[in-house]
Amino acid sequence: MIKRLRYHEIDFEKYQHCLENSCQRNFYVQKEILDFLCEGWELLVYRDYEAVMPVPVKNKWKITFVVAPIFCQQLGVFSKDDNKQINTAFYDYLSRNYLIISYPFNYKNSFDIEVLCKKNYIIPKRDYSELKRNYMKGRKAVLPKSIKLLDYRVLSNDDNRTDFIKLHFKGLQKTTDLNGFIDFMEFLEYKNSLNVYESSYQSKTASLAVVAHHNDQMILMALINDKSLQEFNGASMLVDQILQDHIAEKDFDFMGGNIRGIELFFKSFGAKLQEFAVIENTKKTLIKNFLNL
Repeated sequence: MIKRLRYHEIDFEKYQHCLENSCQRNFYVQKEILDFLCEGWELLVYRDYEAVMPVPVKNKWKITFVVAPIFCQQLGVFSKDDNKQINTAFYDYLSRNYLIISYPFNYKNSFDIEVLCKKNYIIPKRDYSELKRNYMKGRKAVLPKSIKLLDYRVLSNDDNRTDFIKLHFKGLQKTTDLNGFIDFMEFLEYKNSLNVYESSYQSKTASLAVVAHHNDQMILMALINDKSLQEFNGASMLVDQILQDHIAEKDFDFMGGNIRGIELFFKSFGAKLQEFAVIENTKKTLIKNFLNL
């Protein structure tokens, strides 16, 4: 019923056709994105590409592990209609046949079993004026001052944004991850799938928003702030301006929400919770699973 295909065995025309006709279609499972982000990836296929599930893999100590790339939030099963039984079969197959460090499904995947979930927040496309009425009181209160004091623009690749990112991006602890993020930005920009937005005070950058675009989606990849200018709420001004310009045509995906303070920030713009299933294993569990393979 479910087949495991190595990369060279994948029929990418059938894979793309399945994705384009799936109800779960998203930004992360495009072949070119997976090729760029993953050390390697395989594919689980149901029947003749009626449903597909990309699996990112990494080899270490001559052992193959499943580990989701740091900038790849949701993968999972893609099919014309979401089916609990089929999704659960994929989940079971993955668990039985791979050593999994981390694997995220997508928010549309439902299951017959109890699963661990993570949080994501999204604003579906809608009229901006209607959305703004649903902003939390505190968010409405800080915006007028920010809009008055800060300047807003879309940055080009020629601006000195990389220096700002390297200095102020706090979400990535490893230098290799930070360099990987910058490389991914450049890759998406080459594909005309990225914008970087800036709020500034007296010509000094206060905040940057790094946003990927795909079809009718906008994905907030990073929101980076200069702490010395936090009093001006540059991040709030940026998100509001982006929503004002685009929310009528595109969904806005905050790409996260598991940290309480960040979750409240997202919710303050009227964002809605979308949970997605994940498989995550500790080192102890990995060793146990390795012995049982």
